[in-house]
Amino acid sequence: MRILEKLLTLMFLIGSLLKIFSVIGGGILIVFSLSLLSIIYFVFSFALFNDLTIRDLFKRQVYVSVSSIRMISNIVLGIVLSSVCTGMMFYIQHWQGGL
Repeated sequence: MRILEKLLTLMFLIGSLLKIFSVIGGGILIVFSLSLLSIIYFVFSFALFNDLTIRDLFKRQVYVSVSSIRMISNIVLGIVLSSVCTGMMFYIQHWQGGL
């Protein structure tokens, strides 16, 4: 999961460079990478920030070692990061709803 996060971040940076230099495809790369990153943060934030695999999410033993405050904070952090990714996408693309 970490590899996918790093790959999407790299795609966003490449897309940003392409958009700065007005190369065709930069906007598409930004929208694609930030959309997927936003979905990953929103859906898999608990697993991502607790270093769990997808298979570990369905095991009961994993939840015993994680405190409830950490669970809630990781879920809230995922929602916030998802909103930040979406806001960045709207701002960079100059869409309605961005700053």
